Amino acid sequence: MLFIDAPDALDRLAQVEGESWKREQLAKPDNPFGFQTYLRAFRELSKSGVTVDEQVGCFVEGGDHAIYGNGGYSRYIVLADGEVVLLAWSLDGRVEKRNRVQSAGIRISDEPKPSTRVQLPPQVRRHVECQLETLQVLSRARLTDQRFNGRGRYEAETYEHHRESVDRALQALAEFEEICKSKGIDPNVAYAELGRPIQLSEDARHWLQQECSPAPAAPP
Repeated sequence: MLFIDAPDALDRLAQVEGESWKREQLAKPDNPFGFQTYLRAFRELSKSGVTVDEQVGCFVEGGDHAIYGNGGYSRYIVLADGEVVLLAWSLDGRVEKRNRVQSAGIRISDEPKPSTRVQLPPQVRRHVECQLETLQVLSRARLTDQRFNGRGRYEAETYEHHRESVDRALQALAEFEEICKSKGIDPNVAYAELGRPIQLSEDARHWLQQECSPAPAAPP
């Protein structure tokens, strides 16, 4: 396994992608598809204390939820715990590269290739995309929590302000998932292409519970 904050993480990735790729990562620290951007996002998440289940790429603006390898072919996702995982479909059957990945100790995921994912009817796709976009208010609030060490406060306040639309979006997506399952479709395959729903974090739930807790009784 490889974790993005390991001291030798960039070097181990360079074993797979090459020294020219490594030099590019060092030269372009703000590349939204680059190693340093994802390392910085992971460190900010860790420092903020916000508990998340999503991939780190969900908190990288302007990227594609993945670190791009040399030439943009290989795709590495970064899990919430910082593990770097190569998407198997991006190997495109290259056995030699797979061997280098395994030698570097990087896990390979069999998440399906985008072009082979389920094809949704246009109106259904638009509906799902609309619900996912509604939930982005929570993602943006988490970024604010990261910057100001809010520990879920900004996300909780955002949820309170958008409670009706967020709950409606979550309900609509839950219904979408049930319909998918009834038709023998894995909803996670659709989400792999469109983006995964963002649930309220544990830190935000904690803030909301505090606000809803009754005030202690006044002393006699």
